[in-house]
Amino acid sequence: MIDLHTHILPGVDDGPQDLDGAIAMARAALAAGVRVVAATPHALGTHLDVSPDVRDASLTALRAELARLLLPLHIVAGFECQVVDRLPETLTTQPAYLYARGPVAGGQRHVLIELRESLPVTALDDLLFRLQMLRITPVLAHPERHPGIARSVSAIEGFVRRGGKLQITASALLGDVGWRERRVCEALLGQGLAGVMATDAHGVREAGSLGLAVARATKLLGAAAAAALVTSAPAAILGLDLAE
Repeated sequence: MIDLHTHILPGVDDGPQDLDGAIAMARAALAAGVRVVAATPHALGTHLDVSPDVRDASLTALRAELARLLLPLHIVAGFECQVVDRLPETLTTQPAYLYARGPVAGGQRHVLIELRESLPVTALDDLLFRLQMLRITPVLAHPERHPGIARSVSAIEGFVRRGGKLQITASALLGDVGWRERRVCEALLGQGLAGVMATDAHGVREAGSLGLAVARATKLLGAAAAAALVTSAPAAILGLDLAE
């Protein structure tokens, strides 16, 4: 499985504060059946912002420790970018904020974005258009948290129909954060709007949640569709060949 959204890097944002904590998360992910994770620290709009240089230094240290311990977890670079007006221009001049492995089919690149709850869902309309002009596809993290989407998942249908992607959170589907977010995840899955599932892991418990969430999604969608949420769909975003 591929986990497209994690805060596994040590000492950079609100994830693990040291290398031991990051390794514990890696072990939990591996035990759950995850073999690839995207390290996506916060960027561009929060008090936790991480720069590409800081991310890369932490990523290098974590990869070295994984190799030393013979832990077969492959980590790719990314960011979780706040939706801000300057985001398209920033991605043009600083492509390090995009997922690292692209370009993929059709030359598209992808970026993980986060919409503040205080902004309406319609704030995505102009952003989606501007990013698509740059051949960048936005992947909206944890849509189940947004109050506008929680009131009615139809609010996000246009974003998906026009080419945006939604990433629901494993712990939310499992009900670990409350019945409302679980209900929204189920509705997004049931209406075919959620394209990817990831952990948004900040600690060990979340890092090990993907397998359980796939089992839950299987009951809703069937085995093939549930598996695609954590295999072929994130692989396409990252430009990974699952046969490698």
